[in-house]
Amino acid sequence: MSFRYSWPMGLTLAVSLSAAGMAKPPTASEMKAEKAAIIELRRANNAAIAASDLDGTMRMAADDYVLVGGNDGIIRSKEEMRQRWADDFASPHPANRCVRQPANITVGQAGGVLRAAEIGNWRCPAERPSGAATPYGTYLAHWSKRSTEWRLVSHNYVTLGCRGPGC
Repeated sequence: MSFRYSWPMGLTLAVSLSAAGMAKPPTASEMKAEKAAIIELRRANNAAIAASDLDGTMRMAADDYVLVGGNDGIIRSKEEMRQRWADDFASPHPANRCVRQPANITVGQAGGVLRAAEIGNWRCPAERPSGAATPYGTYLAHWSKRSTEWRLVSHNYVTLGCRGPGC
């Protein structure tokens, strides 16, 4: 069977592909609203962690979530991250009561999908058997709005130091 090219069919295909990749870019006011939404999601996530609320902590994670830890490896799934939080919340010496503070959020659009890069500082105060410790550093979060809600696709943490006698 041979394929015969048809000019109208080719034009229709070209227009369809072009329209799919060229969704209207967000306006400045829409980008401001999207940034505010991400800041609110981060605030709610920090509050959920402080309250040991496992569902609240995981609410913003995408199904294909990945985390690169500051010094403890890679978490390759949402389920693995959920288990890590569950273990930490159950521990008498939780190590991941982290607070993230966004410093910059950039929103853009690629492939018709809104995406955002959140860069900020993190700290994870903990009571260890050896004393109080607060590891800290910088993070990059990759957000995606594939449907109507922002979801966190990945976190990349860099540990820059630790304060306290338990370090």
